[in-house]
Amino acid sequence: MLDIQLEKQGDTNIIDLEGEVTTSSSTELEEQLSDLLEAGESTFVIGCNKLELITSAGLRVLLAFAKKLQKKQGKLVLGGMTATVYEVFEMTGFTDILNILPSRDEALSSLIPDVNSGSTQSES
Repeated sequence: MLDIQLEKQGDTNIIDLEGEVTTSSSTELEEQLSDLLEAGESTFVIGCNKLELITSAGLRVLLAFAKKLQKKQGKLVLGGMTATVYEVFEMTGFTDILNILPSRDEALSSLIPDVNSGSTQSES
């Protein structure tokens, strides 16, 4: 089961995922992300601290969303993954494709212009 919570801070859409993104639940996530894009939204944080599992179907949804967002010159940052979920992203090479930060708050701070203005470098 997947629970998707939506919140907005300024121009940034915050999407918190809880549970599992599987073949059956990835459709719901894909529809919600598509709806936001169609509404003209372009800045997103996806909070993953309560995400327990993501399958290839979920990864496909996130990759397709990131590509659509890139065409619109939008921004996407994921934050707060558990070690298990991060390992899936790492093994599939998604850590090289997507911007992933250690926490949801760091992801949000990276997109808010007032916070650390001018500094966009991240330490690895």
